[in-house]
Amino acid sequence: MILQEYAKQLKEVLALDGTPVGVAFSDSSASNGKGSKVMACSAFYQAARKGVTFNVSAETSTFPGGFRRVETPPKTARAFMYQGF
Repeated sequence: MILQEYAKQLKEVLALDGTPVGVAFSDSSASNGKGSKVMACSAFYQAARKGVTFNVSAETSTFPGGFRRVETPPKTARAFMYQGF
C-alpha cells in the first residue's frame, strides 16, 4: 500500500521512534479495530508504537477531562488534529 511506504519514509527522514498514525472519521468501524475503552492519546500512542487499530467512539472514549463527544464535525476535527484544544 502506498500509505505504508509514505509512513516508512517519514519515519526514516524524520528519525521517528514510532510509526506515523492515520486517523479516519467514519460512520462505520474498522473491521480490525479494537473497541475497548481507551483515551484517544493512548490509542494514538499504541497505534504508533504497536500498530494497534482502535475504534474510538463516544461509548469507548475515556478522556479524563470529561470529553466524550467523538461525533465531531469534520471542520472542528481538523482544527483539533492540527491545533489541539
